[in-house]
Amino acid sequence: IFYGLAVNTWPYKLGLLVAVLVVSLLCLSFWPLGVMFLLHLLLLDLALGMIVSVFWLGFLVVKKNKFPARLKKLRSCGLLQLVAALALMLYGSYNFNHPVKTEYFVTTDKVAGDYRVVLITDVHYSGLQLPEALTETIFEIQALEPDLVILGGDIVDESTVKGQMEEVFRKLGGIDARYGVYYVYGNHDRQPYADQPNYTPAQLEAAITSSGITILSDTYVTIQEDLVLVGREDASVFGYSGRKPVEAILQGADPQAFCLVVDHQPRDAVWNASQGADLQLFGHTHAGQVWPLGLLLTHLGQPMNYGWFSFGDKGAVVSSGFAGWGFPFRTQEHSEYVVIQIIARAR
Repeated sequence: IFYGLAVNTWPYKLGLLVAVLVVSLLCLSFWPLGVMFLLHLLLLDLALGMIVSVFWLGFLVVKKNKFPARLKKLRSCGLLQLVAALALMLYGSYNFNHPVKTEYFVTTDKVAGDYRVVLITDVHYSGLQLPEALTETIFEIQALEPDLVILGGDIVDESTVKGQMEEVFRKLGGIDARYGVYYVYGNHDRQPYADQPNYTPAQLEAAITSSGITILSDTYVTIQEDLVLVGREDASVFGYSGRKPVEAILQGADPQAFCLVVDHQPRDAVWNASQGADLQLFGHTHAGQVWPLGLLLTHLGQPMNYGWFSFGDKGAVVSSGFAGWGFPFRTQEHSEYVVIQIIARAR
């Protein structure tokens, strides 16, 4: 940027000064956004530098180093990178605040009738996302007339105050699902990362259950005799890792029923499938949330990052989540809620 101010014409200088002012105000008002802006700016500059280098090599070989000065100056001035980074931030903010419906279809001969299951995970309800996003989505879900609504963990986090925690579960518990609303714990819900939590685990549990939501923590329920819904305790290392293996949880369950396992973190998927889990639902990864850094980090620690995964005749879904954590924008995948249609195969 300083190079651009020194060597370019006044239109370039003026544009750069305005852009720098905007970025400075952004960093002062909300520093995480500023950090993410600078990250995207750096990545875009590196990408543009690679493009310019390819052109330079081409001209060096074909035209004996007659490399156009304007292309080099375009990269050096920094204006293109600033505009592109601002565009990415605007897109990421829109993407973050406008969750979409993602739908999957599963056909099985283990159920007598169809089930419409809705998964909402990683809401992180604390003010980062526009509140109307959840309100509008609840109306959409209600219009679908779901049979089951499953809350896949991290509905709240360390930045959620007690009133917000009670509010979000009251809203989600108000969804009229034919066979009820169910919840599994995520790694953030009980605020284990906070020095001074805003509520206790007992207050969290009371808010959930008083909203008409059933907590599944290494337990299962049977729906209409042909669907077994399993909810696992979170695999967090912060005091809640002593959970049961899925085969222990399923003791006493009907092995002929369709087995739906819900776990916040996408772990043990292959083993669960070998133990009879027909379908598994996960969240936690946010599908990376911030491209490409988040994507790289989640892939390093968790190969099941986003979407549909198959294990023979069994499957799993990893949701990108309803919102995100830390930053109010998403440049990797989209915010979503998931609808799974479990369809009875014609006999």
